[in-house]
Amino acid sequence: MTDENNQDRDAPPIKGIEEFNKYIRFIDVLPDDVKDRIAKHAHPLTGEQRNYRYDNYVLLAEIHHLHDSLCRVPTTSDLEKKGTISLPVYLNRFGTFQRAVEAAGFEPVFTTEQQKARYLAEYQDLADPDEAKPWSN
Repeated sequence: MTDENNQDRDAPPIKGIEEFNKYIRFIDVLPDDVKDRIAKHAHPLTGEQRNYRYDNYVLLAEIHHLHDSLCRVPTTSDLEKKGTISLPVYLNRFGTFQRAVEAAGFEPVFTTEQQKARYLAEYQDLADPDEAKPWSN
């Protein structure tokens, strides 16, 4: 689909094409359990099927890319400084960046105990009560 400037709306911005291409290699190496939990074109919180500019695998691939380059789990600060896809995209899709990090298969990073407690309380509203997370203790 093209807009009035005859540019593909779903294509990444030209200036970010090199960075975008870096993520393609991570899509193939995303763990199968991540692909099993998260559909490529479905909203992770609602299940609604949608076409996104960046599908879920690309978003999760960016988290893996940041993890690989930082040698640790990325934070929102890392994403804002070194990421290509903006934080609001993650917030709109996953609710919080920590949920996106968890969906990517990593343990979320919390800057304060209050942030962790708030996240866990929200998680309890979404999660299966019989499913415990190893980092929730």
